[in-house]
Amino acid sequence: MIGPTNMPTVPARRARRPRHDAPMNKHELAYRMLRERIESGVYQPGQRLVIDALARDLNMSQVPIREAIRRLQAEGWVTYRHNSGPEIANIGLDQWQATSEVLAVLEGYATALAAPHLRREDFRQLRKHTAAMQKAMEQFDLLQLSDSNRAFHSAIYARCPNPVLVERMSETQAQLDAMRATLFPSVPQRGADSIREHLELVNLLESHASFEDIERQAREHKLNFLLAAVQQFQQWARTRQSRRDISAA
Repeated sequence: MIGPTNMPTVPARRARRPRHDAPMNKHELAYRMLRERIESGVYQPGQRLVIDALARDLNMSQVPIREAIRRLQAEGWVTYRHNSGPEIANIGLDQWQATSEVLAVLEGYATALAAPHLRREDFRQLRKHTAAMQKAMEQFDLLQLSDSNRAFHSAIYARCPNPVLVERMSETQAQLDAMRATLFPSVPQRGADSIREHLELVNLLESHASFEDIERQAREHKLNFLLAAVQQFQQWARTRQSRRDISAA
């Protein structure tokens, strides 16, 4: 159990606002451009990253490209293959599942940290987002359902007093989104069960439940999604295999 008694926190500092007027150095620019291309699917899993070609494409020297690739490797976006060099990491279900479990722990803790800072207007927004999810489910609008779900949790994390934790969650979610695009034919959904869990979480937050109860509810909510997603993936895999068997017969 992750709670305030066994995971001490340091006093949160106010998050620094980025200075948009400050010029971005070439290392950061190369990193952002490469990562955006990975997340958007421009670069596919297994695709080689030829540093000389990237330097010409991005109109910069090879030095910032190499530094960006090292950073992407440390974050799990890029792997190095012997005699081949850097390439976009091939994502498997095990890695996606492991990363999702990490995010479940982060989100549970962040939700519990944010709880004392939520305001009356936040609770109205949370119920509004949950109602939007319900409507989207009834209309089979999966895109709106996903957007409302993200908005629900973002409203909570906006009150989390630990900006480093929120940033880590954002980075991990971006990795999961990029992984999911290579694994799932559509976004896994849980429908009514997910909406019920959202409402239960709102009730806990509004009633000022204990840190442990809020953390557990938020964490298990994410893990329940993970379990459903894995089951759907396995079902899709069995369906694909059945079609191959029929074609080969």
